[in-house]
Amino acid sequence: MIFKELNRAHNKFLRYAQTHPGSLTMALLGGSTLAGLVLFKIIDGGHDYDYKRNPKQKMSLDEARVIAMLENAKESSWQENIENAVDAQEQFMLPGRRREEPKFMDKIELRSMEILRNQHDKLDEEEKRKREESTTTTYWK
Repeated sequence: MIFKELNRAHNKFLRYAQTHPGSLTMALLGGSTLAGLVLFKIIDGGHDYDYKRNPKQKMSLDEARVIAMLENAKESSWQENIENAVDAQEQFMLPGRRREEPKFMDKIELRSMEILRNQHDKLDEEEKRKREESTTTTYWK
């Protein structure tokens, strides 16, 4: 009984597919897209990836390196960026190869230390100014 119903439904589906291929294709494409979006939302869990760091917190060396890398990529031509990517791939992604550090890494390292030093000096100066303001006595007339 169930097999007869399944066979009849299958035959109906095949007949519809032969007579209306465009609408069936659109329905299958839309259904697949909708199912993919639903699964993505379930897997992703609705996370918000809008990370903003606290500007009052001291920056880490890794954060400074990322900023320096972005600056370097913006300042370089597309050819230099491709060369840098190849050098970085060979240096960091292929284990067991001993190579000297790429030229652009020296530039990034110097710039990241400068960024880090500037940010830490700025925060230290603000902290010092706040301490001085809190210890200053004001007189009212």
